[in-house]
Amino acid sequence: MVINGWTIVAKPTFLKAIRDYITEKYEPGDAKKFVLDCGDFIQQKIPYSPEGFPEYKWRKSKDKRYRRAIFRKNYYIVFQVLPGRIEILAIFYARRDPKNISI
Repeated sequence: MVINGWTIVAKPTFLKAIRDYITEKYEPGDAKKFVLDCGDFIQQKIPYSPEGFPEYKWRKSKDKRYRRAIFRKNYYIVFQVLPGRIEILAIFYARRDPKNISI
């Protein structure tokens, strides 16, 4: 999907895996709303100023391409900014230990 000149890429099963996980712990409606809200956030916020988000300190690079957005105050969306492309790498609860998140 292209938004504001940026191609947004995530693994095809990425949001499905999140929805399935939330469905196991909570109600299916909660999972669906979370996934829809997260997708809306990614589409409406990140492509309009990807470099404006802070660098993800657990995965630094010289060109500062790894960034972090905060979704719903408690979730991190980690993404990589490449020329003309934004890759969503992870979405996780902010209290989780970032050293244990595989990106």
